[in-house]
Amino acid sequence: HPPAAVLRVTPYLLGNRQQVDVVIKYGPLKEIRNEEKGWQKARGFIGSHKATRLEKIVVGRQLAAVEYTFVGAKLHEVIPFAKYYATESVEHITKTLRGLFLETCGLWYQHTVSGTADNANLANVYGAYFGFSKTNIESAFSLKYPEQPLARQDVRFAALPRPLIHPIARFCNGQADFSWPTRYCLTHGDLHARNILVDVSARDAWLIDFGRTDTGHWVRDFVELEASIRFQLTQVPDLGAVFEFEDVLASAETLNDDLTFDRDDLPEFQKAFHCIQAIRKIAGEVAVNLDARAAMLDYYAGLFYQTINYVRLYRLLRPGQKKNHVLEIGRAHV
Repeated sequence: HPPAAVLRVTPYLLGNRQQVDVVIKYGPLKEIRNEEKGWQKARGFIGSHKATRLEKIVVGRQLAAVEYTFVGAKLHEVIPFAKYYATESVEHITKTLRGLFLETCGLWYQHTVSGTADNANLANVYGAYFGFSKTNIESAFSLKYPEQPLARQDVRFAALPRPLIHPIARFCNGQADFSWPTRYCLTHGDLHARNILVDVSARDAWLIDFGRTDTGHWVRDFVELEASIRFQLTQVPDLGAVFEFEDVLASAETLNDDLTFDRDDLPEFQKAFHCIQAIRKIAGEVAVNLDARAAMLDYYAGLFYQTINYVRLYRLLRPGQKKNHVLEIGRAHV
């Protein structure tokens, strides 16, 4: 069984009187307590009419549950973002994401603050978020990729025309410890596809799982959703297509660049490309007061650390070529 689960529940009173549907999340006591604390941090900053409201919490010795309502949602039409992404157009997905980031969570990202030090070591910042270190990344990588030893400074695939920079080797030897002044703000902290629910009739989104909600690197939510689309919602056709896909995305110099990826023969990749473009442009609107090139470097660094974390998440690196996709995107952002 998973450590936690989310259900839609129809309550009934005595006399079989049906009440309004609610959403219940249940799981280990500590996890649910953290969920409540995170929601309390965010509750005053959830804008528009699409707020996630925690109604009550019930705790036992080891298990607990929270009851959520989604203000403005028709719960019978609410589906997970992954299902919504699979069936909807890029135009509709973009509308939903703009509403989520710029309206529902707009106040989070508006109030960015400078780092407490002149230079933030982003390897340490993201390592603290995910609980990774050079040691455990090296151990996980050696187990998952025995054919790409860390003693080499490049990675090689038969399907590609040239060797690539070895991103994990660079990380483990300290060459990818990016440090520079950056910005922080309130972030959801775990904004992947499973933690977004969408009302398909209104195309509005609501968030769940606030267990990691706190002040964080301003790009954190954006890069996590981008990585989720890449590795969880997109099937990799072949490594050559991945190479082309990642090369184009890594060519952006600002978050607002208009890039082109013309592969009508790969509609799934084409869709992912346009949705990632939309996420980056929304991030560009959030970063409107930041230097455009500095914002892009922040974004690439966040995406790099978000990606190498997938080295440890074995179940998310299937099928087949997905583990190589991690190295593709990693080398692009070293």
